[in-house]
Amino acid sequence: MKRILILLFVFSLVCFCKDVSASPLLMVEAEGIVDGYVGENIGSRIVELRLTDEDYRFEVENDEEISDWFTNIPSGLEAYVLRHEDQRMQVSFEGTPKVENNELISVRVPDGYIIDLNSDDSIGDLENVPDEKGKYEIAIRIPYAEYDREAIVSGYVNEQLIPQRVYIRLHHTTSEASMMHHLFEIHNGLIGEVVEILPENVIVVEYTGIPLEEDDSKIHTVLLDEDLKCDQDLIVPDREDVRFAIRKKIVVIPDLPKIEIPEVHVIPITGVE
Repeated sequence: MKRILILLFVFSLVCFCKDVSASPLLMVEAEGIVDGYVGENIGSRIVELRLTDEDYRFEVENDEEISDWFTNIPSGLEAYVLRHEDQRMQVSFEGTPKVENNELISVRVPDGYIIDLNSDDSIGDLENVPDEKGKYEIAIRIPYAEYDREAIVSGYVNEQLIPQRVYIRLHHTTSEASMMHHLFEIHNGLIGEVVEILPENVIVVEYTGIPLEEDDSKIHTVLLDEDLKCDQDLIVPDREDVRFAIRKKIVVIPDLPKIEIPEVHVIPITGVE
């Protein structure tokens, strides 16, 4: 009798337990490029997740956050379900990446989100095999600076310079508050001071002082990391049309008017008195 009861129990398990193992044909694939730059909002980048077997479907809600599905998602980004249908779903990646990332997209769909249509049960976790169809391309922009326009700082040796300005544009970085009123090294008796920061990251440097000697050199500028938000010094490339033009002042003596000297008649001496 005991043996019969055991056999009945085993039979009941076979009859009533559902097989929830996934088909060997089932895979999850990711396709799409999440690109952008560190420190810049990427807007929305779309990646499609796809199940390779029509006997299964995704069980998700639109606008649901699924960032934890993506095991190597760049810091600063989040992932949301944009739209979905049975075997396909579109995921929107949003935010501002904090780190560089050039990896293939790795996905691990948690238990409860892929359903077997035959049994209506979850199949458990499912990971993708990363490939080139789905990847992150988060890069770091290289900051640099350049002169924004022609600037010739001209004047005369030993004479007070009329204040003149040089304009420098920053790219892929901005200035710190300490940039205002920064004083550059004295050059030939002249000193440059940051007097204004215009829109679009244009720094205005004003030169004043008394030149000590003639000078026709290019203006060379180095912006220090302590005044920038890129944590590095930026050397502004020299330009032919951004230079000093200091000359000696030539004093021109005007021509004196001619003076007519009256003719003097000299009485000749003959020796006869």
